[in-house]
Amino acid sequence: MNKANSAALRKLAESLKHSLADLERSAKLGCRRAAESLNAARQLVKVVRKRADDPLLEMSDEVKKLVGEVLTAANAKDWKTAIHKQRKVLRRLGKHAPTVLCEQLSSLLAAYAVELADTALKPRNDYHAKIKSMVDRIVESALRRKDPNGMNSENIPLTRRRRLKTMM
Repeated sequence: MNKANSAALRKLAESLKHSLADLERSAKLGCRRAAESLNAARQLVKVVRKRADDPLLEMSDEVKKLVGEVLTAANAKDWKTAIHKQRKVLRRLGKHAPTVLCEQLSSLLAAYAVELADTALKPRNDYHAKIKSMVDRIVESALRRKDPNGMNSENIPLTRRRRLKTMM
């Protein structure tokens, strides 16, 4: 059924090509409407030809279903499942697999690698956040203490408070 769709689109593209030739002749003869429609007709022929040559159109329904499952898993950020299913799709299509599907696999692998790196760095980032909060608490408690001259930290000029923060 999919190959029939592709063949029908190719036939339509050929028919549109002949119509486009007629439209170009009309435009050369001075028909204003034909001249105005010429660019739109060229684009239509180009789109139909491109769609007729689309390798995804000739995929079986089973493979299309797998591609849908890959996209669902990728949207859910379930990279392992998405990668597994994408490899299944590529195995089923063999050497006739469209380049887009190979590029999609590399994108999935890259996203999975980024997630693994983020997971590996998360404890380190948490550790740095804890140290920063401890330093902030120490600075705040130092600012709240009484100055040796008997002044509260609220009475200390702001420039002196900043110096104390930067010294820590």
